[in-house]
Amino acid sequence: MKVIHVDNGIKLIVAKGAKGDGLAWRGEWKSSTTYANIDVVSRGGASWVSKRNGNIGHDPLADDGTWWECMVRDSLAEAARDKAEQWANNPKNVAVEPGKYSAYHWSEVANEKGMAWAENPVGVPVEPGKYSAYHWSIVAQDIVYSAEVLQRLETMGGILI
Repeated sequence: MKVIHVDNGIKLIVAKGAKGDGLAWRGEWKSSTTYANIDVVSRGGASWVSKRNGNIGHDPLADDGTWWECMVRDSLAEAARDKAEQWANNPKNVAVEPGKYSAYHWSEVANEKGMAWAENPVGVPVEPGKYSAYHWSIVAQDIVYSAEVLQRLETMGGILI
């Protein structure tokens, strides 16, 4: 086996032996399993190749390179994690993809829109022809006040002009 170091791990060049020996995928790393030279395990989002026989109890994540070599970092998982973080946290008006925005962006938009629907001043529309709850509460108060004034005038004998 020849190991060539590259940016994101190593590239293995494995010459098949007379019996066709090659890498042996062993699944998720287990501390109780004995691994042989060129056994491959998954651990911590990466694939690791055993560098020698009799490899037992040596955690690839804690190894100093004596027993394990990082073969492939799980770049697909890292990319998916990074994309998920973008979909969750990208700032307002920063697209994750063209025309598509994060959950944080939409929570900010909803918060601003909700605040506008609740608090926009009297006469300031939230959307054309549509006004806030605050606007309508003031209008309702004005109507109640006007009705009270008219009622008082009526009990006083009518409206004076």
